[in-house]
This record gives sequence, C-alpha cells and structure tokens, in this order.
Amino acid sequence: MEAETHQLLLKYIFLAKCFLLAMGKGSNVQKKQAARARHEKEASKPQGGGGLAGKASRTGANAPKVVCQICRTEFMASQSDSQLMGHVENKHPNKTFADCFPERAKAKA
Repeated sequence: MEAETHQLLLKYIFLAKCFLLAMGKGSNVQKKQAARARHEKEASKPQGGGGLAGKASRTGANAPKVVCQICRTEFMASQSDSQLMGHVENKHPNKTFADCFPERAKAKA
C-alpha cells in the first residue's frame, strides 16, 4: 500500500512539474520581452555624446545662422525677416535692414 501511495505521489509531482513548465512564466514574460525590444531599439540609435564631443548636436551649433553685421548677434536662419527687422529697429535704429543683414536683403530684392 505504501509503495502504491509513493508511486502515485511521484506521478503527481511529475505531472505538476510538467504542467508548470508548459504554462510558462506568467504575464511578466511579455512585459520583459517588450522592454528588451524597446531597449535594443534605443541602443541602436547613435548617441549624442556628452561633454565637448556631443555639444554641437545638443545645442544646434551646426544649424545655419544669420549674423547681424553690426553687433555680430546670431539668429537662427528660420527666423522671419519681420523678426530680424525688430532687431534692427530696437538695437540699431539709425541703420537699415540691409546694413545689418546684407544676405537677407539681397535675397529679398
């Protein structure tokens, strides 16, 4: 009788282990796989870098600029002529737009 009970117990343990292995690890498996895929995607992007190496990419130093020829103030090239005219009127009231921004004045004409 004890041998039969022992065999039944072993069969039960074996079946329980097989059942647990077949079920997987639960809902965290999908979360873990999604996180791993997200991290791999982020790791494949080029890094901006820190310090002096990545300063140009962080600050937009390589972006085209418009420079006032009188005070050497830099403006982004995407600024409109009316915004640049505001600079001329406020900072250099005795000068013309062409004096401050000759490239833009040529393009305008």
